[in-house]
Amino acid sequence: MDNLLEIFNVNKKYGEKQVLKDVSFSIKKGNILGLIGTNGAGKTTLISILAGLISSYEGKIKINGTTPQEARKKAYIGYVPQDMAFYPELSALDNLMFWGGISGLSGKQLKVKAEEMLKVTNLYERRKEPVKNFSGGMKRRLNIVCSLMNKPKLLLLDEPTVGIDVQAKAEIMDMIKRISKQDDISIIFTSHQMHDIENIADEVAIIDEGKILEFGKVNDLIKKINFKLLSEIKGDFDKECGIEIIKEFNGKAIVCEDGLMEVSLNDEKQLLDLLSVFFKKKIQLNNILLKKPDLETLFLEITGRRLRE
Repeated sequence: MDNLLEIFNVNKKYGEKQVLKDVSFSIKKGNILGLIGTNGAGKTTLISILAGLISSYEGKIKINGTTPQEARKKAYIGYVPQDMAFYPELSALDNLMFWGGISGLSGKQLKVKAEEMLKVTNLYERRKEPVKNFSGGMKRRLNIVCSLMNKPKLLLLDEPTVGIDVQAKAEIMDMIKRISKQDDISIIFTSHQMHDIENIADEVAIIDEGKILEFGKVNDLIKKINFKLLSEIKGDFDKECGIEIIKEFNGKAIVCEDGLMEVSLNDEKQLLDLLSVFFKKKIQLNNILLKKPDLETLFLEITGRRLRE
């Protein structure tokens, strides 16, 4: 069986509010899925169902051929919440020994596995130091490997790089990629950082108001965007003025708000036409950026919102 995870028409309600609507997709063994959506889109509910924390839902889910609850009992699942899931007063080694013990490991096998995980995270040299002394990036790395002590087949990561610097983030993303490929673990992770997702995910699912709007490989999804360039313009104009400019330009705005406009273009010449409208209205411009459409552009186009809204 190539698919580690299979989801069929999953629906979930809280009272009268439906938070998941006919969610269906699958993930192959060893693949990484980036789950993208704004707050309230249904990400946390879906992750909680897959982790076996929510058992009441409609539809069918198979994790390595079994239900999420059964998969949880068999230690097929590793779950990393956004909050830190370790004891700061304990050392990194003691934390891993604790979580490994809960997973059923013991004796020499437990210590060997804990030390192996510390080497994966480059924390081995500081294994006996209290975790409270670690940097944010070190804590995030430890948080992830605590969930790997049970050798899961599916790893669920909720914002694994939140609140850390660029270098620490790069180390974590590299670690996630290595873990997935070396240990053949399927991974789902949520992130507000589109760049992270584009660089690491084999596939992407965009969820909005409980529905999966797009699913596929990053490059394939970007190819669905029906324009070639995106112009970002910042200046001294309000939203109403921006709307008038777009109408006069006869173009399409992906974003139009006070002081900011993002407009789809077919070529560089159209940028000159757009700027001529600004100049005619004698509007002061502060910054002009021309870029190729990316995953964030697609998200904006199909949802009408930025990921962080």
